[in-house]
Amino acid sequence: MQEYEIIDKICAARRQLQVAIWMFFERKDPVAIHTITWAAYQILIDICKQKGIQREIEDSEVLKEMGRLNEVITAIRKPHNFFKHSENDSDASIKFFPDSNYPLLMMSCQYFLKLTGDLFIEGKVFQCWFCLKHPERAPEAWGLMLNQVSKAISFNDYEFFIEMLSKNK
Repeated sequence: MQEYEIIDKICAARRQLQVAIWMFFERKDPVAIHTITWAAYQILIDICKQKGIQREIEDSEVLKEMGRLNEVITAIRKPHNFFKHSENDSDASIKFFPDSNYPLLMMSCQYFLKLTGDLFIEGKVFQCWFCLKHPERAPEAWGLMLNQVSKAISFNDYEFFIEMLSKNK
C-alpha cells in the first residue's frame, strides 16, 4: 500500500469532480454531490482568479453594475456553507434545490477546461449530457452532433453515461 500521495490543487479538483459526476449519474445524495462539487469549484475559481481568468459569477460586470454581486455570491454559497459549518446555527435548516448541482458541475468543468486546456472523460460526458438536456445552452457548433446523438439515444441518464464512457476508453 502506498504511504502517501503528492496531490496538487488541479488534481484534487479533477478527482473531486470525477467522483461528483459519477455520483450524479448514479443518483446518489444531492447534498454529498453539492459538497464535493463545491470543493472543486472553490479550488478552480481561486486558481482562475490568480491567473486572471474570467469567472462568470464572481467577476460579473452586470452583477457589479446592478449592485447585486455580493447578494448573488452569498446566495449561491449558502447551501455549501450550511452543509459545511454549524458553529452558529446547529438547529437551522435550509431550502436546498438539488437541481442547483447541474450548473455547479457545468461551471466547474468549464473552469477546469479553461485552466488545463483539456477535460477528463467524465467531464466531457457530463457536458454532452447537459447539452442534450438543454440544447439551448449548447455551443452552436454542437448543434448537428447533438441532433444526431439525441435521435440515437434510447436509454436513461446512467446508461447514457456508462455507454459514453465505454465508447471513449
